[in-house]
Amino acid sequence: MPEFLSILPFLIAPVVALLFLNLRLSRKLRYPHHLLVHDARRASASFLLRSLRGYYDFFIDLAIAIILAAAISTALHPPFPPSSAVVLDCSRSMLAGATGSRPLDLALKSLLGTGTYKGSKAFALAFDPQAMRTRLVPLEKLTAGLDPARAAIALTTELDFFSLDYAVLGELRERGFGRITLLTDSLPGGAEGLDLVETGFAVGLAAYPTAVRYDRAADSWLVALAESGPREAIQVAEWNGAESAFFPARATRYAIEEGPGGRSLRFPSAGLYLLSIRGGNGEQGIDLPIRLPAKNPPVAASGPFSQLMLKAFPLVDTGKAPGILLEDLGSGPRGARAPEARIVTALLRTEAEGLLDPASTGGRPVAAGIAKGADLAIGPAGLANEDLVLAYDAAILGSADPPFATAVPPGTRSLLRVGSAYLALTRSGPFPLIAPPSESFEARGGPALVLPPPRQSRLPWALALALLCAAKLALWKRFSGKSLLQA
Repeated sequence: MPEFLSILPFLIAPVVALLFLNLRLSRKLRYPHHLLVHDARRASASFLLRSLRGYYDFFIDLAIAIILAAAISTALHPPFPPSSAVVLDCSRSMLAGATGSRPLDLALKSLLGTGTYKGSKAFALAFDPQAMRTRLVPLEKLTAGLDPARAAIALTTELDFFSLDYAVLGELRERGFGRITLLTDSLPGGAEGLDLVETGFAVGLAAYPTAVRYDRAADSWLVALAESGPREAIQVAEWNGAESAFFPARATRYAIEEGPGGRSLRFPSAGLYLLSIRGGNGEQGIDLPIRLPAKNPPVAASGPFSQLMLKAFPLVDTGKAPGILLEDLGSGPRGARAPEARIVTALLRTEAEGLLDPASTGGRPVAAGIAKGADLAIGPAGLANEDLVLAYDAAILGSADPPFATAVPPGTRSLLRVGSAYLALTRSGPFPLIAPPSESFEARGGPALVLPPPRQSRLPWALALALLCAAKLALWKRFSGKSLLQA
């Protein structure tokens, strides 16, 4: 309403100005009546009709201005449709804690145990491993006739609790829902365009890998975990490629070391492993598939400079099919199978503005973008810098395959469920997929979840304006006696 009142005067002002000019410039025309042919017929013209004949366009323009002001103010702040939806968060963190006091249990008690959301359409926001994306699942059939405790069992059986894309809630706007309420444990960044009902982040059994690397000093692979809650036993399984399944690893295949912030595991060889921690007191277990990288990443080079740079890394594996290619700009191999990662170098004859040495950039790509298509653009000063190799060391480490992914990797054909995690089946083999750390440990801050405002149909406003314009043309033809083509 305030927007309507603030916009209306600006639209009415030109209409009033035209009326003033019409009154100011209009003149009476006097003529002798005896020159007209006498007619015995008599007709009376009402005041309203005479006024309408003179000022019909003013009234129609005034109505058009009012409709335009209403349409603009409605577009700025569209009213919520009457339909409402309530959404149950089915992310991994909703299962933290003991059964009965988990965020999922508390949210279901609020949804099913009270009449607060009576009349609202209920959905579950859950991960769909078949579609490999987050989707909205109607809750009516899943929870029909169930109390909160039994509904929690049904949901954990039928749905996959994993990392979610909350932007999918915007689909409810496209379906015509006005008020949207999200029942969740915690949304650190807050939300705009929907109502949040937070039960609080549950602190329970949690473990997450913070470091996965090859330790050259100990000649072993290290997996460091950050843990909270009671330290339950860790079970280790090893992937068998022939059977396409995990089998328990022998005790000689790994070692567990205690630490103040969490335990660490050491492995004698690379491979795909599964770390499982079974929770007590009804707590959800933890499954962490992790791929230990090769001791020496397979790297190849193309071009004189890249081949020379590769010699500075004697520990890389140059005999296998390269997963990383060091390439001079414009010298890439033709017809060969493209590697998974490329590091392209451009050598500049002169220094360019903004060109930085590798030492001053902390090993990050140097002046990327100065040479189109290059990751590293190096001038004479960069070539003379003895720390140049650090930039390539960081680039090679950053291009190597990570030990796991927190989002579905590109090129994934399907997902294989492994406890509370997945294996992404890709062209190069199974790849671990685990939920991000925010599902295990409470996050601080972050971007806000913003839903678009309800969509307002423009058709009624367009029809109203079209009818007024048609009425204006019809009255003009009626009073002037002319057709539109004769104007």
